[in-house]
Amino acid sequence: MGKTMLQVVTAVALAALTASAVWAAGAPPLNPRTYGKGHTEEGKPEGIQAKTAVTEIAHWAEEGREDGDPVRLLLAGVGGAINDHATTGWETKDLVGDDEEPASPAALLEEAADLAAEEGYPTLVTFAGYFAADDEVGLGNPALARRIRNLDVGEDRDAALTVAGSSLDRIARRGRSAEDPQQLTIAAALWCAVGHATDERVRRSDVADLIEEAGEMAADQGRRDLVDVLIALAGDEQIGLGDRDLADEIEEQPVRKSPVYGTQYWCGYVGGNCYQWVYLGPFWAGEYTWVDAVGYGWGDLDAFLVDENGNVVSWDTDYTSICWMGVTPRWTGPFWVCLVSYGGPSYVELAAH
Repeated sequence: MGKTMLQVVTAVALAALTASAVWAAGAPPLNPRTYGKGHTEEGKPEGIQAKTAVTEIAHWAEEGREDGDPVRLLLAGVGGAINDHATTGWETKDLVGDDEEPASPAALLEEAADLAAEEGYPTLVTFAGYFAADDEVGLGNPALARRIRNLDVGEDRDAALTVAGSSLDRIARRGRSAEDPQQLTIAAALWCAVGHATDERVRRSDVADLIEEAGEMAADQGRRDLVDVLIALAGDEQIGLGDRDLADEIEEQPVRKSPVYGTQYWCGYVGGNCYQWVYLGPFWAGEYTWVDAVGYGWGDLDAFLVDENGNVVSWDTDYTSICWMGVTPRWTGPFWVCLVSYGGPSYVELAAH
């Protein structure tokens, strides 16, 4: 369905006025941590792909508590810490545990160390102490590290401390299929933890390949947050690989500058003859960033890219349901998109690169 010039002008004015009202109130219209890429099998938005890794972590936490298994609790704590180092995605506490059972990575790691000390697994306790203290990959919690290091470890058991690697491999496979470096980083950190804290035989070359793959993907997507974690994970001897050459290789790769927090994704429904605001986070100054949106429905889709001052800096108001916009900001600051659906409702997939 076509649009008159009055409709276009009205939509632009609406975008600018709504943006001004939102910023005057001091709050962004939407929170980027609650949106992401991907769909469930039913075709509905699933949210950031790393949610699948956090769901796995939730299972480990639940099973570890039920079975008194320090390994699964350790994996839940380590995976949660890596997930929370990322600047985008679901926070571990949002999906793991409840108010009666603390589910922060620190709480999970502490439970794992207490159980391991009680059952006589000194390697796990030692690793938990190192991980609690480290602030680049681990928790950066010296008080918890001191408490863990002061635990009285029972007599060393003869039983081997092992883990089923299938669940770790599953996170890595999902990361590859979704091109999600966050899941690959979590998988790499978990394999390092298994190698340090258990009796499981882990091939260093396989873990190195996984870290390298995650580093390349994170750099290509502009995920500086994950690149920093992977550099530390590659070089640290106590909780990572202790491979300085690999750490230097990851550090030397150019990290793509797109949105500050890497490529941003959103998907959701926009009602017929309605508009929807989407927060994209900050864009780097002097770096060209493009935004594309595709609507699946029965109407025309327009899009307006708006800066922090409410200025419409780019827009696409043609007669299709595909929108392309771009901007080279003069300063680093946040941007929003206003999506407008004419006619029937549209299911929209949007990305800022």
